[in-house]
This record gives sequence, C-alpha cells and structure tokens, in this order.
Amino acid sequence: MPSIKIPYPKASTIFGEVGYPGLIVEVWLNTIGYQPFEFILDPGADCTMLPRYMANLVGVQILPPPDTYIHGITGQGMPAYKGQVKLKIESEEFEIRCLFTESNRTPFLLGRVDFFTLFDVHFDNRNNQIVLKRLN
Repeated sequence: MPSIKIPYPKASTIFGEVGYPGLIVEVWLNTIGYQPFEFILDPGADCTMLPRYMANLVGVQILPPPDTYIHGITGQGMPAYKGQVKLKIESEEFEIRCLFTESNRTPFLLGRVDFFTLFDVHFDNRNNQIVLKRLN
C-alpha cells in the first residue's frame, strides 16, 4: 500500500512557527454517511476523543454513569464515555475505539489506541507533512 501524505500548515505561537498536525478525517454519520472533520493527530493522547454531540451522530448511546474521567492540562476530571467510530482517511477505512467527552467543546483528537496499531505514523517536519502507512 502506498503511503498517505498529508501536508500540514505552520501555526504561529509565542515561540514562533510550529507545525500544526491537523488532518481531515471522514467520520461515518448514521444518517448521511461519511462527512469530513478536522482532527489533530496527537501522539500524546492515549485514545481518540470526540465531543459528546458526535456520539448521537455516529449512533452511540451515552448512558450514565461515565466509563472514565479524563484529565487534561487543568487537572480537573471530565466524564467520558466509551464508544467506537468508523473513519476514513483518503481511501483507507477503519474503525477505532474512542472516548466521547462530556464537553461539546472538546477538540477532535486522533490518539494512539487502535490508530497507531493500524498505521505507521511519521511526522515529516522537513516537508511539513504527516506520512501514514497502513500496517495490515
């Protein structure tokens, strides 16, 4: 399988420009099929995270109590619920486990669980691109 090469832009920070590892990932929505969303490819995130409103769109029913609590930079725990989501990047379709957070403001994060066992991930900073190669 050939590699998928996804260019990423530079973002301005207080320290200067830095690569922004954003990529368009298509998410399977129950009523309309695949729709594109911008994700951040985050090798520091244990798993893929999506805001709560996405659970309904992909057909996951969220029932209390939460499955876990996630802790971010603030150190406060946020309720999160386990689920699964069907994704597509270019022609590659796959399903991965994810967490739906209680907050609808959660950014779309593509984390390590499942995704990093499906793809070899390379951040090519010289060419400002993410290179994905399917492992199986």
